[in-house]
Amino acid sequence: MTITYDIVRETARALYDRALKQIPENSKAALAAALETESSPSARTTLEFMIKSARRAEDKATYVCSDAGFPVYFVKIGTNARFEGDIKSAFVDAFDELVRTIEPPILKFVTNPLTGERSYHGKDMPHITWDFVSDDDCIDITCSPKALGSGRWAA
Repeated sequence: MTITYDIVRETARALYDRALKQIPENSKAALAAALETESSPSARTTLEFMIKSARRAEDKATYVCSDAGFPVYFVKIGTNARFEGDIKSAFVDAFDELVRTIEPPILKFVTNPLTGERSYHGKDMPHITWDFVSDDDCIDITCSPKALGSGRWAA
């Protein structure tokens, strides 16, 4: 099967949307386990908040955190995979489409340090790490948004 621009764009968009709204089961289990053993009151409060945020995001189909981060993808490509179209552009276009259509809207989190202008894009965004897998004919995409903390990242 040929891996097309459209397949990659749709997949990259769906993965980023999901990453903003769902915490993996193993991560939720780790948070619950940490809460069971944590003795510090402030740490327990933080863990409880994180667990509630994860539940709320899933129940209401909203963000786990208001900091949507910037898009980071880890892509493994089989050396026998066949591609059609500009695959790198598919990731850029996926994020552009997500920004236009996601509800609730995400904030403009990238700030140009020279102009102070805010946007959704910075240099080399989304960030993509490419790797190759011998004798395979598929593509494996992992999306892991990089949180920004203060909500700003220099362009």
